Amino acid sequence: MPTTVLPSVTRCHYLDNLKVLLTVLVVFHHAGQAYGDGGAWPYSPSLSHEYVGWLGNFFPVNAAFFMGLFFLISAYFIPGSLDRSGTKQFVRKRAIRLGVPMLVVLILSLSVTGKAEFAHTWFLEHLLFYSLAYVCIYEACRKYEWGLKRDRRLNLLRVLLLAAGLSAVTYYVRLENPIDQWKMLGGFLSSEPAHLPQYVLMFALGIVAYRNDWFGSLSPSVGKVLLAVAGLMVLLVYLRPVYPFLENNIWKNWWWYESLLCLSLSFGLIYLYRVRFNRTSPFRRWLADQAYGVYFFHLFVIIGLQYAFDGFDMGSGTVKFLFIGICATVVSFALVYLARSIPGMKRVL
Repeated sequence: MPTTVLPSVTRCHYLDNLKVLLTVLVVFHHAGQAYGDGGAWPYSPSLSHEYVGWLGNFFPVNAAFFMGLFFLISAYFIPGSLDRSGTKQFVRKRAIRLGVPMLVVLILSLSVTGKAEFAHTWFLEHLLFYSLAYVCIYEACRKYEWGLKRDRRLNLLRVLLLAAGLSAVTYYVRLENPIDQWKMLGGFLSSEPAHLPQYVLMFALGIVAYRNDWFGSLSPSVGKVLLAVAGLMVLLVYLRPVYPFLENNIWKNWWWYESLLCLSLSFGLIYLYRVRFNRTSPFRRWLADQAYGVYFFHLFVIIGLQYAFDGFDMGSGTVKFLFIGICATVVSFALVYLARSIPGMKRVL
């Protein structure tokens, strides 16, 4: 395979730190689903005043970007790992790392509900499927030059073109597949079709980003604009209750609004973390090491805490939501640390 200039294999502290942020955001997102309009959830609070209206803005903003950004960052590390490990070792590692947690959740689901479901590990299922698809393409095309020329960096025009393409596909998909409607594609892939175009695109962009060093070469002029655009778009979502015209126009055009928000906020955060949070410490490294396992454990911890504190009046739903989110985060990180101390578990968690 012809050689290309690739990013250094040195650990990217800013991506580690960003993954920790996203992991904590996922924990709080799921912690809030019982207290707001966040879709189906196995627990409902017995105290009616624990409903939190502002979570109706928190959920769509999160859903607009955070899983897509997870796919982007996860895919970014795949080409280098495949280049270094070789196909067989790469596939074996991915099967263990992603497949074992999926299998555990599947067994638990069958035992408790009698249904074969992957629950929150749908992300791992998709990541494994996309990774295997990339391996097939890699093997079929390895004699050809990979990626774009290095001078074709990410710029604002490319972001807009990507957003336009994603918007168009998303619009047509959502004509028949509304948000929060889940299906089993191909009989095995648990999916929310409404967000599937975003996930596939962001995974593909992660591969391209690595091959062309998009993260490292993202310029201040591009990164700052993307961050500003994303910040304004998030602010407008939260201002919807105050300005009715925002309510009507944002939701009516959510298919393109969400697409632009996803790309601008994802790359904007990558730029922000690269220039402001590209450092580590023993504690930050510890958090990064546990983050993947927290994604697996957190759902069980949240549901357990919600049932344990059901009926315990904390004055408001916001306080209860924050309490559950903070406790679930701390307990999940602690559980993962204990689990990873078991010999062999670091291969999985």
